[in-house]
Amino acid sequence: MDDQLVDQLVDQLDDQLVDQLVDQLDDQLDDQLVDQLDDQLVDQLVDQLDDQLFDQLDDQLFDQLDDQLVDQLDDQLVDQLDDQLVDQLVDQLDDQLDDQLVDQLDDQLVDQLDDQLDDQLDDQLDDQLDDQLDDQLVDQLDDQLVDQLDDQLVDQLVDQLDDQLVGQLDDQLDDQLVDQLDDQLVDQLVDQLDDQLVGQLDDQLDDQLVDQLDDQLSIRWSTSWTKS
Repeated sequence: MDDQLVDQLVDQLDDQLVDQLVDQLDDQLDDQLVDQLDDQLVDQLVDQLDDQLFDQLDDQLFDQLDDQLVDQLDDQLVDQLDDQLVDQLVDQLDDQLDDQLVDQLDDQLVDQLDDQLDDQLDDQLDDQLDDQLDDQLVDQLDDQLVDQLDDQLVDQLVDQLDDQLVGQLDDQLDDQLVDQLDDQLVDQLVDQLDDQLVGQLDDQLDDQLVDQLDDQLSIRWSTSWTKS
């Protein structure tokens, strides 16, 4: 009887605890995580709990229960106390296991979920950010390069046009200035030469006229003197 009761209690506690744990996990975890983790976590938890908790309970509780039930309880008391003991044990185990399991599961699940979510989010964010940053950088670089190239090309074209225009204007101005200077110089030279030639001619003519007049006058004087 003792072994059967112990086995029954263990089976009942197994079923109840697993059901309660699954219910708590189902309530806490969202549908996606429960679907993904139910099979793995339940198997892991059942194996871990079966190995850890029921080994401990076998050693501690069932030794105590065996001794107490064998010494104190008869068949009638066992029947009456089954419900009470199971309830008490379930409550005690629930409290203890809840705290322990919640802490363990919280740590494990939080770590696992953090790692999974971190990896997934990191990958997604990396991809999204890479795409966004690539597009933004390409647009920015395009704008900057276009502006820079525009400025450079404008400067180059302005310089080239300046050089060409300056060269053309220099040539045109040189030709115009040469023509103007030629005309001015020719006019000035003609005027100067005219003045010089006129002065020279005036002097020569004056000298010639004076000589001629002198000759004529001397001839007249000589003839007049001879006549007298």
